[in-house]
Amino acid sequence: MLTYRENARRSGDPALQLTFAKYLLDTVGLAAANPILGTDGELEAEVIAEAQGLDGPDIIMDTRRKEMLIEAIYWIDRLARAGDGEGSLILGTWLEEGIMGKRKNERAAIRLYMVASKAGVGAGTWRAATMQERKGDISKAVNLYKKAAKQGNPQANYRMAKAYLKGELKVKPSERNALTCLRVATKNANSDCPDGAFLLAELLADWHPEWHIDQRWRSDEEALKALLRAGKFEYAPATRQLGRVFGQGLLGCTRDPAASVSWYRKAAEVGDGEAMLGLAIWCARGYPGVFDVDGRAAFEWCRRSVEEGYQPAEYVFGYMHEVGLGVKQEMTVAKAWYERAAKAGYEEARKRLKSGHVGQTPPSPLMLDGEVVLGVDGARVKSKAK
Repeated sequence: MLTYRENARRSGDPALQLTFAKYLLDTVGLAAANPILGTDGELEAEVIAEAQGLDGPDIIMDTRRKEMLIEAIYWIDRLARAGDGEGSLILGTWLEEGIMGKRKNERAAIRLYMVASKAGVGAGTWRAATMQERKGDISKAVNLYKKAAKQGNPQANYRMAKAYLKGELKVKPSERNALTCLRVATKNANSDCPDGAFLLAELLADWHPEWHIDQRWRSDEEALKALLRAGKFEYAPATRQLGRVFGQGLLGCTRDPAASVSWYRKAAEVGDGEAMLGLAIWCARGYPGVFDVDGRAAFEWCRRSVEEGYQPAEYVFGYMHEVGLGVKQEMTVAKAWYERAAKAGYEEARKRLKSGHVGQTPPSPLMLDGEVVLGVDGARVKSKAK
Protein backbone atom coordinates (compact mmCIF):
# COMPACT_ATOMS: atom_id res chain seq x y z
CA MET A 1 0.00 0.00 0.00
CA LEU A 2 2.98 2.32 0.59
CA THR A 3 3.85 2.20 -3.11
CA TYR A 4 0.21 2.81 -4.00
CA ARG A 5 0.14 5.89 -1.73
CA GLU A 6 3.40 7.30 -3.09
CA ASN A 7 2.20 6.90 -6.67
CA ALA A 8 -1.01 8.75 -5.80
CA ARG A 9 0.93 11.59 -4.20
CA ARG A 10 3.65 11.99 -6.79
CA SER A 11 1.73 11.41 -10.00
CA GLY A 12 -0.84 14.15 -9.53
CA ASP A 13 -3.15 11.89 -11.54
CA PRO A 14 -6.76 12.38 -10.33
CA ALA A 15 -7.79 8.97 -11.66
CA LEU A 16 -5.03 7.24 -9.65
CA GLN A 17 -5.84 9.29 -6.55
CA LEU A 18 -9.52 8.43 -6.83
CA THR A 19 -8.74 4.75 -7.24
CA PHE A 20 -6.56 4.89 -4.13
CA ALA A 21 -9.33 6.61 -2.13
CA LYS A 22 -11.81 3.95 -3.22
CA TYR A 23 -9.33 1.26 -2.25
CA LEU A 24 -9.01 2.76 1.22
CA LEU A 25 -12.78 2.96 1.70
CA ASP A 26 -13.23 -0.58 0.48
CA THR A 27 -10.44 -1.88 2.72
CA VAL A 28 -11.90 -0.16 5.77
CA GLY A 29 -15.20 -1.83 4.91
CA LEU A 30 -17.17 1.31 4.17
CA ALA A 31 -17.98 0.78 0.52
CA ALA A 32 -21.47 2.06 1.31
CA ALA A 33 -19.93 5.51 1.69
CA ASN A 34 -18.79 5.34 -1.90
CA PRO A 35 -21.59 5.65 -4.49
CA ILE A 36 -19.19 4.53 -7.20
CA LEU A 37 -18.50 1.23 -5.44
CA GLY A 38 -22.14 0.63 -4.63
CA THR A 39 -24.34 0.43 -1.54
CA ASP A 40 -24.20 -3.12 -0.27
CA GLY A 41 -24.78 -2.08 3.31
CA GLU A 42 -25.69 0.86 5.50
CA LEU A 43 -23.01 3.12 6.90
CA GLU A 44 -23.41 4.20 10.50
CA ALA A 45 -22.50 7.86 10.85
CA GLU A 46 -21.40 7.17 14.43
CA VAL A 47 -18.57 4.97 13.14
CA ILE A 48 -17.21 7.91 11.20
CA ALA A 49 -17.57 10.26 14.16
CA GLU A 50 -15.68 7.84 16.37
CA ALA A 51 -13.03 7.34 13.71
CA GLN A 52 -12.28 11.07 13.64
CA GLY A 53 -12.20 11.42 17.40
CA LEU A 54 -15.60 13.07 17.66
CA ASP A 55 -18.19 12.22 20.27
CA GLY A 56 -19.91 8.95 19.52
CA PRO A 57 -21.05 5.66 21.03
CA ASP A 58 -18.69 2.93 22.11
CA ILE A 59 -17.79 1.55 18.69
CA ILE A 60 -14.52 -0.26 18.21
CA MET A 61 -12.42 0.63 15.17
CA ASP A 62 -8.76 -0.26 15.24
CA THR A 63 -6.20 2.50 14.82
CA ARG A 64 -5.08 1.32 11.40
CA ARG A 65 -8.59 1.43 9.97
CA LYS A 66 -9.11 4.90 11.44
CA GLU A 67 -5.97 6.15 9.74
CA MET A 68 -7.02 4.66 6.40
CA LEU A 69 -10.48 6.17 6.72
CA ILE A 70 -9.17 9.64 7.50
CA GLU A 71 -6.76 9.38 4.56
CA ALA A 72 -9.61 8.37 2.23
CA ILE A 73 -11.60 11.42 3.36
CA TYR A 74 -8.53 13.60 2.73
CA TRP A 75 -8.21 12.37 -0.87
CA ILE A 76 -11.92 12.79 -1.63
CA ASP A 77 -11.89 16.34 -0.21
CA ARG A 78 -8.81 17.13 -2.28
CA LEU A 79 -10.27 15.72 -5.49
CA ALA A 80 -13.55 17.56 -4.99
CA ARG A 81 -11.75 20.88 -4.43
CA ALA A 82 -9.91 20.27 -7.71
CA GLY A 83 -13.22 19.78 -9.54
CA ASP A 84 -12.90 16.04 -10.13
CA GLY A 85 -16.28 14.63 -11.19
CA GLU A 86 -16.34 11.38 -9.23
CA GLY A 87 -14.67 12.96 -6.21
CA SER A 88 -17.35 15.66 -6.24
CA LEU A 89 -20.07 13.02 -6.44
CA ILE A 90 -18.72 11.13 -3.43
CA LEU A 91 -18.28 14.24 -1.30
CA GLY A 92 -21.71 15.48 -2.38
CA THR A 93 -23.24 12.22 -1.20
CA TRP A 94 -21.56 12.54 2.18
CA LEU A 95 -22.85 16.10 2.56
CA GLU A 96 -26.36 15.23 1.41
CA GLU A 97 -26.60 12.37 3.89
CA GLY A 98 -24.54 13.90 6.69
CA ILE A 99 -22.09 11.00 6.93
CA MET A 100 -18.33 10.48 7.05
CA GLY A 101 -18.02 13.18 9.71
CA LYS A 102 -19.60 15.79 7.43
CA ARG A 103 -22.42 18.03 8.57
CA LYS A 104 -25.51 17.70 6.41
CA ASN A 105 -25.49 20.44 3.78
CA GLU A 106 -27.84 19.93 0.85
CA ARG A 107 -26.96 23.23 -0.80
CA ALA A 108 -23.29 22.29 -0.93
CA ALA A 109 -24.21 18.79 -2.02
CA ILE A 110 -26.17 19.94 -5.03
CA ARG A 111 -23.33 22.24 -6.09
CA LEU A 112 -20.97 19.29 -6.01
CA TYR A 113 -23.44 17.14 -7.95
CA MET A 114 -23.55 19.79 -10.66
CA VAL A 115 -19.74 19.75 -10.84
CA ALA A 116 -19.93 15.98 -11.29
CA SER A 117 -22.67 16.40 -13.88
CA LYS A 118 -20.59 18.82 -15.95
CA ALA A 119 -17.76 16.29 -15.82
CA GLY A 120 -20.08 13.70 -17.39
CA VAL A 121 -20.81 11.69 -14.23
CA GLY A 122 -24.42 10.62 -14.72
CA ALA A 123 -24.88 9.63 -11.08
CA GLY A 124 -24.18 13.23 -10.09
CA THR A 125 -26.79 14.53 -12.50
CA TRP A 126 -29.31 11.99 -11.22
CA ARG A 127 -28.71 12.90 -7.59
CA ALA A 128 -29.13 16.59 -8.40
CA ALA A 129 -32.40 15.72 -10.14
CA THR A 130 -33.74 13.83 -7.14
CA MET A 131 -32.96 16.77 -4.88
CA GLN A 132 -34.77 19.18 -7.22
CA GLU A 133 -37.76 16.85 -7.35
CA ARG A 134 -37.89 16.73 -3.54
CA LYS A 135 -37.75 20.54 -3.47
CA GLY A 136 -40.71 20.64 -5.85
CA ASP A 137 -38.86 22.23 -8.78
CA ILE A 138 -40.22 19.81 -11.37
CA SER A 139 -38.93 21.70 -14.40
CA LYS A 140 -35.32 21.57 -13.17
CA ALA A 141 -35.75 17.99 -12.04
CA VAL A 142 -36.99 16.81 -15.45
CA ASN A 143 -34.20 18.59 -17.29
CA LEU A 144 -31.64 16.97 -15.02
CA TYR A 145 -33.28 13.53 -15.22
CA LYS A 146 -33.23 13.75 -19.01
CA LYS A 147 -29.58 14.79 -18.99
CA ALA A 148 -28.67 11.95 -16.63
CA ALA A 149 -30.65 9.53 -18.82
CA LYS A 150 -28.63 10.62 -21.85
CA GLN A 151 -25.49 10.06 -19.80
CA GLY A 152 -26.65 6.46 -19.36
CA ASN A 153 -27.50 6.59 -15.66
CA PRO A 154 -29.83 3.63 -14.91
CA GLN A 155 -31.66 5.32 -12.02
CA ALA A 156 -32.52 8.36 -14.12
CA ASN A 157 -33.70 6.19 -16.99
CA TYR A 158 -35.85 4.16 -14.61
CA ARG A 159 -37.36 7.31 -13.10
CA MET A 160 -38.15 8.83 -16.50
CA ALA A 161 -39.64 5.54 -17.71
CA LYS A 162 -42.08 5.55 -14.82
CA ALA A 163 -42.87 9.20 -15.52
CA TYR A 164 -43.67 8.38 -19.16
CA LEU A 165 -45.83 5.45 -18.11
CA LYS A 166 -47.75 7.33 -15.44
CA GLY A 167 -47.69 10.85 -16.84
CA GLU A 168 -45.71 12.11 -13.85
CA LEU A 169 -43.31 15.07 -13.69
CA LYS A 170 -45.58 16.91 -16.15
CA VAL A 171 -44.38 14.78 -19.08
CA LYS A 172 -46.70 13.44 -21.75
CA PRO A 173 -47.32 9.69 -21.39
CA SER A 174 -45.43 7.68 -23.99
CA GLU A 175 -44.91 3.92 -24.11
CA ARG A 176 -42.22 4.35 -26.75
CA ASN A 177 -40.20 6.77 -24.60
CA ALA A 178 -40.70 4.61 -21.53
CA LEU A 179 -39.37 1.54 -23.29
CA THR A 180 -36.41 3.48 -24.69
CA CYS A 181 -35.46 4.57 -21.17
CA LEU A 182 -35.92 1.08 -19.78
CA ARG A 183 -33.69 -0.45 -22.44
CA VAL A 184 -30.89 1.93 -21.43
CA ALA A 185 -31.56 1.17 -17.76
CA THR A 186 -31.34 -2.54 -18.55
CA LYS A 187 -28.11 -2.21 -20.50
CA ASN A 188 -26.51 -0.19 -17.69
CA ALA A 189 -28.16 -2.02 -14.78
CA ASN A 190 -26.10 -2.49 -11.64
CA SER A 191 -26.55 -3.72 -8.07
CA ASP A 192 -27.97 -0.33 -7.07
CA CYS A 193 -30.54 -0.25 -9.85
CA PRO A 194 -31.72 -3.53 -11.39
CA ASP A 195 -35.28 -2.13 -11.21
CA GLY A 196 -35.38 -0.89 -14.80
CA ALA A 197 -34.46 -4.29 -16.21
CA PHE A 198 -37.15 -5.96 -14.12
CA LEU A 199 -39.82 -3.43 -15.11
CA LEU A 200 -38.89 -3.87 -18.79
CA ALA A 201 -39.32 -7.64 -18.43
CA GLU A 202 -42.71 -7.22 -16.76
CA LEU A 203 -43.96 -4.90 -19.48
CA LEU A 204 -42.69 -6.97 -22.42
CA ALA A 205 -44.17 -10.15 -20.93
CA ASP A 206 -47.41 -8.34 -19.99
CA TRP A 207 -47.03 -9.37 -16.36
CA HIS A 208 -47.23 -5.94 -14.75
CA PRO A 209 -50.29 -5.62 -12.49
CA GLU A 210 -50.97 -2.01 -13.53
CA TRP A 211 -49.38 -1.16 -16.85
CA HIS A 212 -50.15 -3.07 -20.05
CA ILE A 213 -48.32 -1.83 -23.12
CA ASP A 214 -49.50 -2.22 -26.70
CA GLN A 215 -49.18 -5.74 -28.11
CA ARG A 216 -46.77 -4.58 -30.82
CA TRP A 217 -44.10 -3.77 -28.22
CA ARG A 218 -44.24 -7.10 -26.40
CA SER A 219 -41.52 -9.73 -26.78
CA ASP A 220 -40.98 -12.89 -24.75
CA GLU A 221 -37.40 -13.16 -25.96
CA GLU A 222 -36.46 -9.64 -24.87
CA ALA A 223 -38.43 -10.03 -21.64
CA LEU A 224 -36.38 -13.10 -20.70
CA LYS A 225 -33.11 -11.30 -21.44
CA ALA A 226 -34.17 -8.34 -19.28
CA LEU A 227 -35.28 -10.65 -16.48
CA LEU A 228 -31.94 -12.49 -16.54
CA ARG A 229 -30.17 -9.13 -16.50
CA ALA A 230 -32.02 -8.13 -13.31
CA GLY A 231 -31.47 -11.59 -11.86
CA LYS A 232 -27.73 -11.23 -12.37
CA PHE A 233 -27.74 -8.72 -9.51
CA GLU A 234 -29.81 -11.09 -7.34
CA TYR A 235 -32.78 -8.71 -7.30
CA ALA A 236 -35.36 -10.76 -5.40
CA PRO A 237 -38.44 -9.94 -7.55
CA ALA A 238 -36.45 -11.01 -10.62
CA THR A 239 -34.95 -14.17 -9.15
CA ARG A 240 -38.37 -15.20 -7.85
CA GLN A 241 -39.92 -14.64 -11.28
CA LEU A 242 -37.09 -16.60 -12.90
CA GLY A 243 -38.00 -19.46 -10.58
CA ARG A 244 -41.46 -19.42 -12.14
CA VAL A 245 -40.16 -18.99 -15.67
CA PHE A 246 -37.84 -22.00 -15.58
CA GLY A 247 -40.30 -24.01 -13.53
CA GLN A 248 -43.00 -23.69 -16.16
CA GLY A 249 -41.06 -23.11 -19.36
CA LEU A 250 -42.36 -19.57 -19.85
CA LEU A 251 -41.06 -16.87 -22.20
CA GLY A 252 -39.97 -19.50 -24.69
CA CYS A 253 -37.37 -21.14 -22.44
CA THR A 254 -37.09 -24.85 -21.79
CA ARG A 255 -38.58 -26.12 -18.54
CA ASP A 256 -35.72 -26.64 -16.10
CA PRO A 257 -36.66 -27.69 -12.54
CA ALA A 258 -33.07 -27.46 -11.26
CA ALA A 259 -32.73 -23.89 -12.55
CA SER A 260 -36.13 -23.04 -11.10
CA VAL A 261 -35.10 -24.23 -7.65
CA SER A 262 -31.80 -22.35 -7.91
CA TRP A 263 -33.50 -19.06 -8.77
CA TYR A 264 -36.19 -19.51 -6.13
CA ARG A 265 -33.51 -20.18 -3.54
CA LYS A 266 -31.71 -16.90 -4.33
CA ALA A 267 -34.90 -14.97 -3.59
CA ALA A 268 -35.85 -17.12 -0.60
CA GLU A 269 -32.47 -16.60 1.05
CA VAL A 270 -33.09 -12.85 1.22
CA GLY A 271 -36.51 -13.31 2.80
CA ASP A 272 -38.89 -13.47 -0.16
CA GLY A 273 -41.97 -15.33 1.10
CA GLU A 274 -43.37 -16.07 -2.34
CA ALA A 275 -40.11 -17.70 -3.42
CA MET A 276 -40.10 -19.74 -0.22
CA LEU A 277 -43.51 -21.09 -1.12
CA GLY A 278 -42.22 -21.91 -4.61
CA LEU A 279 -39.45 -23.98 -3.03
CA ALA A 280 -41.96 -25.64 -0.72
CA ILE A 281 -44.07 -26.73 -3.69
CA TRP A 282 -41.01 -28.13 -5.52
CA CYS A 283 -39.93 -30.06 -2.41
CA ALA A 284 -43.44 -31.41 -2.03
CA ARG A 285 -43.61 -32.74 -5.55
CA GLY A 286 -39.99 -33.55 -6.43
CA TYR A 287 -38.90 -34.12 -10.00
CA PRO A 288 -37.80 -37.52 -11.33
CA GLY A 289 -34.10 -37.67 -12.05
CA VAL A 290 -33.44 -34.23 -10.55
CA PHE A 291 -34.51 -34.25 -6.89
CA ASP A 292 -36.68 -36.43 -4.68
CA VAL A 293 -39.82 -35.50 -2.77
CA ASP A 294 -38.85 -34.05 0.61
CA GLY A 295 -41.95 -33.47 2.70
CA ARG A 296 -40.07 -32.13 5.70
CA ALA A 297 -38.20 -29.56 3.62
CA ALA A 298 -41.49 -28.60 1.96
CA PHE A 299 -43.05 -28.03 5.35
CA GLU A 300 -40.10 -25.95 6.60
CA TRP A 301 -40.04 -23.69 3.54
CA CYS A 302 -43.78 -23.21 3.81
CA ARG A 303 -43.45 -22.39 7.50
CA ARG A 304 -40.82 -19.76 6.71
CA SER A 305 -43.07 -18.31 4.02
CA VAL A 306 -45.86 -18.03 6.57
CA GLU A 307 -43.50 -16.26 8.95
CA GLU A 308 -42.72 -13.76 6.19
CA GLY A 309 -46.41 -12.96 5.98
CA TYR A 310 -47.11 -14.42 2.54
CA GLN A 311 -50.85 -15.18 2.73
CA PRO A 312 -51.10 -18.03 0.18
CA ALA A 313 -48.55 -19.91 2.31
CA GLU A 314 -51.05 -19.99 5.20
CA TYR A 315 -53.44 -21.82 2.91
CA VAL A 316 -50.76 -24.30 1.77
CA PHE A 317 -49.70 -24.73 5.40
CA GLY A 318 -53.25 -25.79 6.17
CA TYR A 319 -53.14 -28.31 3.32
CA MET A 320 -49.90 -29.80 4.63
CA HIS A 321 -51.53 -30.39 7.99
CA GLU A 322 -54.61 -31.82 6.27
CA VAL A 323 -52.71 -34.44 4.29
CA GLY A 324 -49.76 -34.93 6.68
CA LEU A 325 -47.13 -33.57 4.31
CA GLY A 326 -43.93 -33.15 6.34
CA VAL A 327 -45.94 -32.88 9.54
CA LYS A 328 -48.43 -34.91 11.59
CA GLN A 329 -51.87 -34.98 9.99
CA GLU A 330 -54.25 -32.84 12.05
CA MET A 331 -57.61 -31.68 10.69
CA THR A 332 -58.22 -29.19 13.48
CA VAL A 333 -54.93 -27.44 12.78
CA ALA A 334 -55.57 -27.59 9.03
CA LYS A 335 -58.96 -25.90 9.39
CA ALA A 336 -57.48 -23.26 11.66
CA TRP A 337 -54.94 -22.31 9.00
CA TYR A 338 -57.59 -22.33 6.27
CA GLU A 339 -59.75 -20.06 8.39
CA ARG A 340 -56.83 -17.73 9.02
CA ALA A 341 -56.08 -17.50 5.31
CA ALA A 342 -59.77 -16.99 4.48
CA LYS A 343 -60.07 -14.27 7.11
CA ALA A 344 -57.09 -12.53 5.52
CA GLY A 345 -59.02 -12.52 2.24
CA TYR A 346 -57.47 -15.48 0.45
CA GLU A 347 -60.29 -16.74 -1.75
CA GLU A 348 -59.00 -20.29 -2.35
CA ALA A 349 -59.03 -20.92 1.42
CA ARG A 350 -62.60 -19.69 1.69
CA LYS A 351 -63.66 -21.94 -1.19
CA ARG A 352 -61.97 -24.98 0.36
CA LEU A 353 -63.73 -24.45 3.67
CA LYS A 354 -67.07 -23.88 1.94
CA SER A 355 -66.68 -27.02 -0.19
CA GLY A 356 -66.66 -29.28 2.85
CA HIS A 357 -63.75 -31.26 1.37
CA VAL A 358 -61.41 -30.74 4.31
CA GLY A 359 -60.57 -34.10 5.83
CA GLN A 360 -62.17 -36.20 3.10
CA THR A 361 -60.47 -39.38 1.88
CA PRO A 362 -58.72 -39.14 -0.48
CA PRO A 363 -58.04 -35.39 -0.03
CA SER A 364 -59.06 -33.11 -2.86
CA PRO A 365 -56.23 -31.41 -4.83
CA LEU A 366 -54.73 -28.14 -3.62
CA MET A 367 -55.71 -25.13 -5.71
CA LEU A 368 -53.79 -21.87 -6.02
CA ASP A 369 -55.20 -19.06 -8.15
CA GLY A 370 -57.68 -21.43 -9.73
CA GLU A 371 -55.03 -23.96 -10.75
CA VAL A 372 -54.24 -27.43 -9.37
CA VAL A 373 -50.87 -27.20 -7.60
CA LEU A 374 -50.65 -30.34 -5.49
CA GLY A 375 -52.59 -33.48 -6.17
CA VAL A 376 -53.30 -36.46 -3.94
CA ASP A 377 -49.82 -37.83 -4.61
CA GLY A 378 -48.19 -34.50 -3.80
CA ALA A 379 -47.40 -33.81 -7.48
CA ARG A 380 -47.41 -30.25 -8.66
CA VAL A 381 -49.48 -30.41 -11.81
CA LYS A 382 -49.51 -26.81 -12.92
CA SER A 383 -49.13 -23.32 -11.58
CA LYS A 384 -49.73 -19.92 -13.04
CA ALA A 385 -47.21 -17.05 -13.26
CA LYS A 386 -48.45 -13.60 -12.48
